[in-house]
Amino acid sequence: MVHFSSVHQKPASKNDRYLPESPRRLRLTGERSFFLKTVYFLCATLFSFSLSAQSWGAPKKDRCIQPGRATYSARLANDAGKGWENAANTTSIVINGVNQGTPDRTSNQGLGGMWGEWDINDNSCMPKWGAAKKDRCIGSGRATYSARLASDAGIGWDLAAKRTPITINGVNQGPPKRTNNQGVGGMWGEWDINDNSCLPTWGAPKKDNCISPGIVRYSARLSTDAGMGWEAAAKSTPITINGVNQGPPKRTNNQGAGGMWGEWDIKDDACVPKWQTAKNDGCKGMGIVQYSARLSTDAGMGWEAAAKSTPITINGVSQGPPKRTKNLGVGGMWGEWDINDNSCLPTWGAPKKDNCISPGIVQYSARLSTDAGMGWEAAAKSTFIVINGVNQGPPKRTNNQGVGGMWGEWDIEDASCNPRWETPQKDFCIEDGVRQYSATFFAVEGDKEAIAKKTPINLLSKDYYPTIEWNSNQMWGVFKVSDSTCKVNWTYVDDFLEINGPSIALCKASEMNKVWSTDGCSAPLYDTVSKSYKDKFFQPCVIHDLCYALPWNKEEKEKKGKIYCDGLFLVEMQRTCNGDPICLAAAVAWADAVILFGGSSFENAQKKLRCPER
Repeated sequence: MVHFSSVHQKPASKNDRYLPESPRRLRLTGERSFFLKTVYFLCATLFSFSLSAQSWGAPKKDRCIQPGRATYSARLANDAGKGWENAANTTSIVINGVNQGTPDRTSNQGLGGMWGEWDINDNSCMPKWGAAKKDRCIGSGRATYSARLASDAGIGWDLAAKRTPITINGVNQGPPKRTNNQGVGGMWGEWDINDNSCLPTWGAPKKDNCISPGIVRYSARLSTDAGMGWEAAAKSTPITINGVNQGPPKRTNNQGAGGMWGEWDIKDDACVPKWQTAKNDGCKGMGIVQYSARLSTDAGMGWEAAAKSTPITINGVSQGPPKRTKNLGVGGMWGEWDINDNSCLPTWGAPKKDNCISPGIVQYSARLSTDAGMGWEAAAKSTFIVINGVNQGPPKRTNNQGVGGMWGEWDIEDASCNPRWETPQKDFCIEDGVRQYSATFFAVEGDKEAIAKKTPINLLSKDYYPTIEWNSNQMWGVFKVSDSTCKVNWTYVDDFLEINGPSIALCKASEMNKVWSTDGCSAPLYDTVSKSYKDKFFQPCVIHDLCYALPWNKEEKEKKGKIYCDGLFLVEMQRTCNGDPICLAAAVAWADAVILFGGSSFENAQKKLRCPER
């Protein structure tokens, strides 16, 4: 240990004033020994270093002097020409990152140098305990922990032990309850603290058996008595079963080497008598089905008593206890329930619309799906049906077809069975501003043609009466309907015939429409393709008809009248086709038809018509 003194002697001369105190006490004589020469050389060297700023060397921790305080010391590196004592007393130092100022004490140790001492705060000088260890349980939820004192921080082991707190399990437990100085074994402290690991605890509970309806017995073995004694610990220690605190056991049982056991009687729905899933046995009467189920457990009540008192839920409805019970021995205890079930009502399959049997009346029929135990005939005559959203009641007629099933028939009002025109077809233009529509006629009975002539059809918001035509034994109604898309472009027709028509005709084509009307394309063809070309070639047909009707003089008529008109007809149809090859082929076919068969039409037109008065 370094010893410090505050007593110093002034130097004997100017030359040795910077020497430490001990060398100055040597007797100086005239002799200059080698030793002194060496000392002076060193002093001269130190003197040269002293010309720089004074500073302390690295500080070192010497000793703890009290709790939280320590003495640090450091040697002065140089005095910067101020003198060692003065420099030491005026030079500060930084220790542990903190400026500690000038020393609390100085000590000139001669050749050992000038030293300073500082007394500063230092947590490493606090008395502290080593790691605490759990020694033993001392009661329910209490344990003794101990620890050895690591340092007395200079205040004495006994006093430090009695004053120094400790943290155990994250909690400050304060100073020890007891201390024990074991000499070379160290100073020890003991603490008695709360510790849940010292509570008496039960092992995992096990489910034993049902002991009454809705009650099951659980048991568990006591793991530790925590120093309380097995009987006392068992009777006071609760347990949690199925997430619920069940408290201490209802009964205890000390089995010696087998351990201390507890028993708990707790509610458990698994111990309620209950039925297995019910099965559908079949219809037993009108709207009644029988279900049956086997009893899973009697819950200690006895099978007969449990069966007669235990309800069941079937199809989401509680049906109560069974109507009948049946003990099948090894086959188990069974219950039977008779419950309402619409699936056991006689029902008809999907109705089908058969045919109209009179004006405004249609027949429907359906097959009976089940007789529900009533018998097929009785069930059929009493079971209603819903057709088109209306309850039609039981059938008007029944028909047992054997393996084909039991059938019912219903006669129902149906407007679709009234005389009517079917959906009309939009045919083609037949006159100036007139289009032909056609439709077939439906009538259940009577003179079909006479009824049809009196029955109008509504087309384009107007009623029309038909002209009757027959085609391949099929009666058609033909309707002439005003249609602006069938208007003849008389200006075009007039211009066409002015340019292309007979140059020596007796009157102009444009004048003929005052005394003549066209019937369009009058070819007697009714297939869909022909009807489409009658519409497309309407204007060429008008031009052709007018050309036939123009009065020719006898000479021109005999030379080229009809041939000329048929040629114009082909030209106008080809223009209308606009290059369509199928249409062009049809145009040639139509032109060939009038060339071959139009002679009488031309002669008749020439006989009947004349130029109108101007």
